Amino acid sequence: TGLARRFAPKAGFFLIWAAFMTAVELLRGVVFTGFPWGGLGAFWVDTPLLGLAGLIGANGLAFLTFLFVASLGHALTCARKARGVVIVTAALLVALLWGQFMATRPVSDRTNPVALRLVQPNAPQELKWDPRYALSFLDRAMDLTAMPAAAGAGAGAGAGKPDLVIWPETSVPYLLRDAGPSLREIAQRAAPGRVILGIQRSEQSQYYNSLVVLDQAGAVSQTYDKAHLVPFGEYTPGGSLLYRFGIKGFAAQYGNGFSAGPGPQVLDLGEAGKILPLICYEAIFPGDLRRAPERADWIVQITNDAWFGTFSGPQQHLAQARLRAVEQGLPFVRAANTGISAVIDAHGQIVASLGLGETGFLDADLPGARPMPLYARFGDGLLILLLLGITFQHVARSGRNND
Repeated sequence: TGLARRFAPKAGFFLIWAAFMTAVELLRGVVFTGFPWGGLGAFWVDTPLLGLAGLIGANGLAFLTFLFVASLGHALTCARKARGVVIVTAALLVALLWGQFMATRPVSDRTNPVALRLVQPNAPQELKWDPRYALSFLDRAMDLTAMPAAAGAGAGAGAGKPDLVIWPETSVPYLLRDAGPSLREIAQRAAPGRVILGIQRSEQSQYYNSLVVLDQAGAVSQTYDKAHLVPFGEYTPGGSLLYRFGIKGFAAQYGNGFSAGPGPQVLDLGEAGKILPLICYEAIFPGDLRRAPERADWIVQITNDAWFGTFSGPQQHLAQARLRAVEQGLPFVRAANTGISAVIDAHGQIVASLGLGETGFLDADLPGARPMPLYARFGDGLLILLLLGITFQHVARSGRNND
């Protein structure tokens, strides 16, 4: 042990290591359009540390994780091992208590109660677009929309008709321009409530993965086009550049893949409040939510997680939705084709859910919001300043040691 202590890295090494690893986490969210799936911060969603996401975000939780591991490593190799372990353990306990305190902060009551219904048709990916089955899944979703509340699951089961029915991503197997009769029937089934659903639409030669709001007559009153597309899944990177050179096979302008919408936006649903719509994996980008033109009253995500089958992808996607709820201090409602559909409160706790692979609907009341958290105001800006400070301090100390 004496030899290990002699050659053990200094305390500053562990700090700069934690800063470097956190910087890598941050870069995962931006490089090549970003893919921060499975970030380390999601590890804490079922612990009291989740409450800290409103202050420091998911990347801040990742930094705390790296810092704890690094500090524990230093404590086990330093001369006063027992003292070091006690300090690190005490620091973790303080963080847990702080997170628990944040999780008990009051949530404002809604002045206008909103009864929700989330429809989960459970269409397997290999059958979803098969012409032999596609219409049967549409009929299933319509039937679920019209069923009495007592037949469903959730905290709102047994209540009256929902104010708002939410269908998953691409849940109507037509282009929007061809879906008029189906949309009118959907609106009729949901009456007197309104409907939000996912559908593909075209404009000239371009295609969009869209969320639309239907009025009570089935007409489209508002539209949101997915802005953060999945590279190689929904579009080919560089396709627009190739199009300029006459290579059209990869270009969204030529109908190959989806085109991106203009960016985050807020839709006003009247008495139901203002929503920030997200489609599929847009929920894994905390920075995108902060770029909305104004603060919404709640977040709506429509998604098709059938791509994952029975693997852990849907659970991971749900965990990241819970982080976004805490970071923004807003209730988060997600309708997923094969699950997991859920209503999440502003503390990231699941109020009601419908499990993976289940067919049905979920009735629940919309939870209230919290005052805007620190993270919703500043994002990762404070964390980046901290990482820069650690780096500059390390460089300065190294320079002094070399003099």
